[in-house]
Amino acid sequence: MLIDAKCDQTGHSQTEMTNTCTVSALGSTSNDKMYNIASAYQNAKEAVIRAGFRNEISWQEAVKIGNVTESEFLREHAWVTLSAGMREKVIRNLFQAISSSFYDFESAGTIMDNESRCRHLALKQFNNPRKIDAIILTAQKISSVGFNEFKESLYLNPLEMLRSLPYIGPVTCYHLAKNIGLQVAKPDRHLTRLANHVGYNDVQLFCEDISLKTGDSVPVVDIVLWRFASITEDYLDLFLREPTEGRLCSSPLIFLDGGCPTKPARALTSGGPAAASGS
Repeated sequence: MLIDAKCDQTGHSQTEMTNTCTVSALGSTSNDKMYNIASAYQNAKEAVIRAGFRNEISWQEAVKIGNVTESEFLREHAWVTLSAGMREKVIRNLFQAISSSFYDFESAGTIMDNESRCRHLALKQFNNPRKIDAIILTAQKISSVGFNEFKESLYLNPLEMLRSLPYIGPVTCYHLAKNIGLQVAKPDRHLTRLANHVGYNDVQLFCEDISLKTGDSVPVVDIVLWRFASITEDYLDLFLREPTEGRLCSSPLIFLDGGCPTKPARALTSGGPAAASGS
């Protein structure tokens, strides 16, 4: 369903302040073009759901920054750190074993109390000292100030605060921000290509405009489009293709406009925050 929403929920609790209106590019995008883009997004979302990734969308819909716990933050930081420059499938296959090395990210204090053991076990699973040390240093930072104080600092200047963490850079900070419920999209290669393909030079505005038209949050738009691109070989051509009447598709990714992806869908991923974090 397409709507004309004016404001977007930030995901903060009431005490953290809530309804913020987003300045969008809708004013400079024709109504017909925006409708086509929003419709293409809905088609992509349907394809993602048909492919078995509804759990990822549900997870992203449920994540709110105000409800993120210390354990969840540590897990998402580890996921984003490990994923940088790596294929999602590789990290997904290793992540449970790495999590166990860090006591399933129970708390920053637990990791620091067992720092040497955590590092030794984690490196046996994933031999990248810089990334493993980044996870430990983030736990050290949170442990030294306490998670409540850390989270308050995060509210003040979220992207700058996230960029200050080890191994979190100018793109990965958006990935981590999205995964903890902030209303941002990550400007990775897939979303950048999609945005450019339909005439946007800013991924955030692209996802905000789709959000305003469909009612899905910006992070949900992000994860839908990213997953669509990751399971669809020729996703740029398919995203805004013209309807093709009577065309049948044997793939589980059946588009409402009749288009067919050329790459088969991957198996359903396991639930849980990091397991459904996207790329």
